[in-house]
Amino acid sequence: MVGIWAAQALARDYKVTILSWQPEELSRLDALYGTRLADSPNIDIVCAPGWLTRVLAPARGHLSLLRSMVLMRFGRGLVARLKPALVVSTAGETDLGQPLVQYIHYPWMAWPRPEVDLRWYHWIPAVLFYRWLAAVIGGYSKERVRRNVSLVNSEWTCGLFEKWYEVPATVLYPPVIVEQTAKLPWTDRDNAVVCIGRFSPEKRLLEAIAIVQKLRAAGYDLSLQLCGLPGDDDYLRQVRVAAERAGTWVNLHVELPRQQLFEIAGRCRYGLHAMIDEHFGIVVAEMLQLGCLPFVHCSGGPREIVAEERLTWNDAAEAAARISACIDDPALCADLREHAEMRGEYFSAEMFMRELMDHCARLT
Repeated sequence: MVGIWAAQALARDYKVTILSWQPEELSRLDALYGTRLADSPNIDIVCAPGWLTRVLAPARGHLSLLRSMVLMRFGRGLVARLKPALVVSTAGETDLGQPLVQYIHYPWMAWPRPEVDLRWYHWIPAVLFYRWLAAVIGGYSKERVRRNVSLVNSEWTCGLFEKWYEVPATVLYPPVIVEQTAKLPWTDRDNAVVCIGRFSPEKRLLEAIAIVQKLRAAGYDLSLQLCGLPGDDDYLRQVRVAAERAGTWVNLHVELPRQQLFEIAGRCRYGLHAMIDEHFGIVVAEMLQLGCLPFVHCSGGPREIVAEERLTWNDAAEAAARISACIDDPALCADLREHAEMRGEYFSAEMFMRELMDHCARLT
């Protein structure tokens, strides 16, 4: 989403070449993300060589760092050939041989990695050798990356980036695009909680079920709409079992089209986000724009998104207490809804494009 909206912003003033692993229909991207790239005569897509794509195809979903480094090396040759006036990367730290604007979702070279990145088979010496080898293949230079104009998706990510690279970065929130027709008035909404996240352990969807279950046990008639994309098959099975055991008040939605997802969220009064140390948490910003009151773990990017202590929690008991206080106190609820409405305006596509172009001006 960040990359596509960056292309939309750049196409206003530049002829844009997008480097991609595979061909993309601009009309399909427009339908997914709300852009109008297909209407622009200034956008071209260049793909990595077919043989390279075929060689690395078995690694899709794995060895993402190696794939990124291979594409970065190909991109360096493309930049040398095109000699562009401006280079922008939205794929994290990027070394293409000249200063550029880079957007950091999470600093991929920072070490140690978060626990969620590691699996039982990750023998640390082998992981470190793999990371070194990938950097060599990509021609990565930490010093050249330090010379780039660095943008990050949250203050939390900013701290990680600056600690590792020892240069300043600037927070630029990603664009958040929702269908406003899905946003119902508060009085027309269901007494429901929506939780959106990939079905993977770090998203802590089982904890979300437990929190709503705790509220129901206290007498609050709430339902839970649990929405997400497939991630970890075993974890998805665990969530299905937990949902079935909980009862009909839990509704599971797997791999919904975005429009349907927004329609479901737009009918719920409350949102719940349980991941710890989420880099940004775009679904939280989407909840705000859809008129939900999102209650988030007090860590990472989501805490910055809501910017209100009364919408944050540290454990299940506190989460249940925060939500129940909002239900019980109409004045508190009205105050939080007004705050949430204001926060939702911080994440518009227009604001993202305007600020991105201001940063690009530093290199032109």
